[in-house]
Amino acid sequence: VPAQPAVLSQLTDAELVRRAGQGDECAFAVLESRHRVTLTRWCAARSRTAVEAEDLRQETLLRAWRGARSFLGNSDVRTWLYRIVVNAAADEARRWARRPQETRLTTVDVGRVPAPALTGPERTVVASVDLARALACLPTQQRVMVTLIDLIGCTTAEAAVVCGVGEPTVRSRLSRGERCVIRVPCP
Repeated sequence: VPAQPAVLSQLTDAELVRRAGQGDECAFAVLESRHRVTLTRWCAARSRTAVEAEDLRQETLLRAWRGARSFLGNSDVRTWLYRIVVNAAADEARRWARRPQETRLTTVDVGRVPAPALTGPERTVVASVDLARALACLPTQQRVMVTLIDLIGCTTAEAAVVCGVGEPTVRSRLSRGERCVIRVPCP
């Protein structure tokens, strides 16, 4: 029997997943609402465009809904959701790699984009676009670490848990990623 949203908002994430596994769409909606910002960030970190990020978020939600029944509760729901994002992104990367070379969209070499002489809000927008382009050029594992730690603010320990790797691996990927991100000098 589906509960009212006010009652559902009092439940833990694990309880919401359990209810969603039993077909409770309202419980799943509350769960999605709680993790919307985090899921959006994670998907953006694993995507090259906003459209790809939204597609990945939708695929993640679909897989979470379908897999809620099999959630055992051995890990935190947040970790479970992140693994779904990682697996969905990996599946898409494999599909992308199988496409014929001529049908692939490629990223811009941001090292050859001149820094415009802008000030104020326009400069902030251009810097954001430059950062997005630079991140898009990074290998996925480095892009995830730079996003989690430098942009989202996770600690090294949190990033290690979320990604399922050791802290030395996190530091290594972060270091390599940060070295590759091109910082556009301020005019």
